[in-house]
Amino acid sequence: MDDLSLSLSEANRLVMVKNHLLSQSGKRSVVGVADDLCGLHATSSITPYLSLFNRIDKFSPEDLNLELGLKKLQRVRAMRGTLFLVSREMFPVAAIATRASEDKIDRALLRWHISNEEFQTVSKAILSTLNQHSKTIVEIKRDISSRLSKTMTLKVGWRIMKRTNVDEVLRFGGFLTGCYDRTKISNLTASGNPFV
Repeated sequence: MDDLSLSLSEANRLVMVKNHLLSQSGKRSVVGVADDLCGLHATSSITPYLSLFNRIDKFSPEDLNLELGLKKLQRVRAMRGTLFLVSREMFPVAAIATRASEDKIDRALLRWHISNEEFQTVSKAILSTLNQHSKTIVEIKRDISSRLSKTMTLKVGWRIMKRTNVDEVLRFGGFLTGCYDRTKISNLTASGNPFV
């Protein structure tokens, strides 16, 4: 074998080390493990705790709670639309890499009959409410004027879906990923992602 070849057992060991699944000396940090894994799977609230328990010696749930409280980890809907916990440094990378394409956004807005003008108006209202302070999605929707928000229905097969234009602008306008502009990706403000 040449120097660049790996045996199957060496390759397996490398993968296990990279995924923090082999015991090693030294204290691993929650944020460090999250970065090394390109995020902690977080669709279920227990999953990140189990992941870290298997990767960090003497892990305590308080270790993760502390990092979440300090906002060193943030939630992002990333690969396959799944929720992940990623570090503040990794957040813009995950958000940009997994954002919907312009084509997909345009098709969704067309399907829901949201014009570009309406999209821009609702986007500005959302940004205006976020300029006051960080808010949850429920708080944003409550703060948007009822004259701007409209309920829409869409029949897909036998199902009838009901949403508001604010839901769709939040979803496709990049507000859930921190990328607020459809044509130009902007970095998060110092306050970070308002949805954490």
